[in-house]
Amino acid sequence: MSHRETSEWAKDWGRKEPDAVVLKELQVRPVRADEMARVRSLLDDEHYLGSGREVGRTLVQVVHHHERWAALLVWGPAALRLIHREEFIGWTHRQRAERLGLVVQNRRFLVLAATRMPNLASRALALGVRHLPEHWQQAHGYAPVLAETFTDIESFEGTCYKAAGWQPCGLTKGFERHRADFYREHRRPKKLWLRVLNRNAKVILIGLDVPAAYLPGCNLQTAERALALKKPHLESLREVLRQVPDPRSDNRSWPISSLLGLICLGLLAGRKSLAAIHRYGQFLTQQQREWMGFLPKPKGQKGRRAPSYKVLYNLLGQLDPNALADALSGWLAAHHGSLPRALA
Repeated sequence: MSHRETSEWAKDWGRKEPDAVVLKELQVRPVRADEMARVRSLLDDEHYLGSGREVGRTLVQVVHHHERWAALLVWGPAALRLIHREEFIGWTHRQRAERLGLVVQNRRFLVLAATRMPNLASRALALGVRHLPEHWQQAHGYAPVLAETFTDIESFEGTCYKAAGWQPCGLTKGFERHRADFYREHRRPKKLWLRVLNRNAKVILIGLDVPAAYLPGCNLQTAERALALKKPHLESLREVLRQVPDPRSDNRSWPISSLLGLICLGLLAGRKSLAAIHRYGQFLTQQQREWMGFLPKPKGQKGRRAPSYKVLYNLLGQLDPNALADALSGWLAAHHGSLPRALA
């Protein structure tokens, strides 16, 4: 399209529907740092939520026609917890804590007032999503595999998301994040939409191991995974715990040293309830589970499983606490001077 043709077409932008050729000529690119002031101004002026504040990794895309801006897409970190998203993915608490960075959220989508016309929204959204993995890769060193967003059910139908291939996945509970760790009720449930960005998304999000290309987006050093003991001390602790009398009359498939070892490690990690200790066990790596002597997963599945809450509860309900205390006292005395300071 020549410059004169572009100018003539631009005069009619927003007043009539362009033909299919023009829609196909739309392009998308990441916004440059020197363009962010313009982006914030447009969002503050035209988006009902304003520009908001940047949190964590972000990316802004601009959809344009020969550099005439038509739409903006702002991407950022995914929500910490979403019931329907977790059901869709099928991941564990540990996997979510590790791999949440592989999910990104469309925080703002704006078709500029001067360029609105039928079919533009869905076309711009589809274009942005198609190039999102490569643009995010350029900015942050890895490609996301799943995108999420929300629409206000009282104000928007979400038609453009549906047309662009997004999947509706239920409603939120009507709460919003307030400050760092608190949520407040706003009584405006929103519709959750998900868009798969990689055909192997679920394998990457719930597989036993994360492919190397996606490790930069994972948090593999969460506090949940840190052990208070190194492998040699852990092995010696388990050896001592094997000597604690096992009170269970049946269902001894789980070694008592594995169960008591998990309980001890959970307490050392600051977990103050059995539920918290059980959750701590769910976050241990496969290597740590092997060190702990956890049982293999059912036939056909790789890796080792953590003990259930019921297994831990049943053992503690029958255990002689004095026998456990004596075993731990002897172990601490035997390793005096070689344990971490916090345990000395």
